Amino acid sequence: MTTKLISVVLFSVLVLSGCSTGINHVGEPQQFNQDGIMIDEYSVNDYGYGVHVVAEYSEYQGIRSSEGGFRGCTNILNTVSMKHAASKGERVSRISWQQMKDYGYIDHGRDIITDVMNVNCEYYFDYLK
Repeated sequence: MTTKLISVVLFSVLVLSGCSTGINHVGEPQQFNQDGIMIDEYSVNDYGYGVHVVAEYSEYQGIRSSEGGFRGCTNILNTVSMKHAASKGERVSRISWQQMKDYGYIDHGRDIITDVMNVNCEYYFDYLK
């Protein structure tokens, strides 16, 4: 009986080890990707002198690459912030994935069964003067 319980607990830990925490939206959740297929999720909040963007990015990774997931999430942040800023007659600077990692927020995990990496990220973009 204890061996079975230990096996169930270990299996549960392995399955959940690839999970990232849920995304906390700052506005109405929306989805997009460059091909028009709705898979990546984001939300936007304009704070007067800039825009706060929160995004969730997922990708299949046969070979693990955290950098790949970080770049994907950063691309969403950049695309959404620039599009939002333009709609307000403003501009923002693009950020690199390293800047997002150093000055923003990132949470990621990879499901060991499906090889899907999930990345949550957020960044505050100030409007350029």
